[in-house]
Amino acid sequence: MITKWNKREKQIGLVIDNMAGILDDVDALSGGDLEVLPLLDDGREAE
Repeated sequence: MITKWNKREKQIGLVIDNMAGILDDVDALSGGDLEVLPLLDDGREAE
């Protein structure tokens, strides 16, 4: 069970990292006008 949970935890970490990358890409495409969603907040201040 611990092995399965560790594998799942790594997968969740990868999903979070990929979502952060997508968010950065969309932010770059929008010219920085993208509002940061609280659930996806990576520590940046909303302008």
